Amino acid sequence: MANTLENAFSGYFDLAFGEQKARRNGLLSNQELNAIMTAPNPCLVIIKPHAVNNVGLVTAAETLISDLGLNILIDKKIKFTREQVFGIYGDLCEVMAQGEDGLAFVEGLVGSFVDSDQEGRVLVVHGDGAYEKMKKIKKLMREVGKEDRFRNVLHSSDDLTCAMREITALIPKHEE
Repeated sequence: MANTLENAFSGYFDLAFGEQKARRNGLLSNQELNAIMTAPNPCLVIIKPHAVNNVGLVTAAETLISDLGLNILIDKKIKFTREQVFGIYGDLCEVMAQGEDGLAFVEGLVGSFVDSDQEGRVLVVHGDGAYEKMKKIKKLMREVGKEDRFRNVLHSSDDLTCAMREITALIPKHEE
């Protein structure tokens, strides 16, 4: 593992591998976590639950990821918890909650992940220019999915710091 990554994300490493390891929910194995830590530019990508059963949207996303030279490192289906959604979208939720109708937006966003019986699909992709390439893919997917009532069918990390925070959001156990 790159020493600089370990230093930059010591909290993540503690949760993934250290004393807090017992809090993990088992979504990612030790082998998968090691692969993430050694991959160039790991980027979390979520195909949102409402889009997973739309074969055309999923195929389009996979094709774009491959065509732009990104590699899929991890591909899992997951039923999201509120904790995970807030861990991934926390900054957006905090900003949106301040505005008019903001709380309704936040509840709608969280609800789109956890209030349905559907699983989302979590990918970790990597490669040169992963974050910029995923921004292009999200833009293209908005056009492909414009008939979809939610429009945004994909989420992806904006940068390495964001990716590590979002990947970490998938690790903790849901506290009851």
